[in-house]
Amino acid sequence: MHIPRLRELPLSWRVLFSAFLLVLGVGYGAAGLNAALSVGLSPAGIAGHYKDQTLSSAEAEIMAEQGFVEEEFSFDDFDAEPADDGHGHDHGMQEPGMETHDMPDDMPMDGGGKSISLEDLVELAHIHLISFSFILFFVGVLACLSGWSERTKSLLIGILATCLLMDIGGLFLVRFVNQAFAPFTFIGGAGIGVCLLITAARALWEMWGPEPA
Repeated sequence: MHIPRLRELPLSWRVLFSAFLLVLGVGYGAAGLNAALSVGLSPAGIAGHYKDQTLSSAEAEIMAEQGFVEEEFSFDDFDAEPADDGHGHDHGMQEPGMETHDMPDDMPMDGGGKSISLEDLVELAHIHLISFSFILFFVGVLACLSGWSERTKSLLIGILATCLLMDIGGLFLVRFVNQAFAPFTFIGGAGIGVCLLITAARALWEMWGPEPA
């Protein structure tokens, strides 16, 4: 059975695949912008957002006993005259030793911040992996219909699938194992972009470019 190459496809199929690549490119760009604004495009940003932020038992015990965080101050600050805002309000400094900050009521006593839960991670994973499967399939179809060698096609599809899994799997490793796994997600996301760019460039060139000599 003869499988047509991209260059041999009817006009309607070439328009469909080109529109798919256009929408996919815009969507991937929006996803990257969303990640940059909410998490950051670096392993450090990923680790800071998804790491386990609970305190150790010793740190939690200290926080529970103190209930506040002390700040350094200088006695020189109290030599200055209190500032008057013109409305009879005195904005002078507090007495020495009184510079404290109470803990917020909603701060958990067992941690320094709210860590992302397993439920939230599973929800994020199932939403992304379902869409990732469609991306893998359609981009893989484009690769299979291209003029690349079978070895090149298989390698690219394998790398894309691995990067898609690394993108999500790295988040679980950061949250439940160690934040040193943050580069997994960073490398996975970058690898996805590279695979999509290479495949899209090749497919568009074969569908709309000049015939080879």
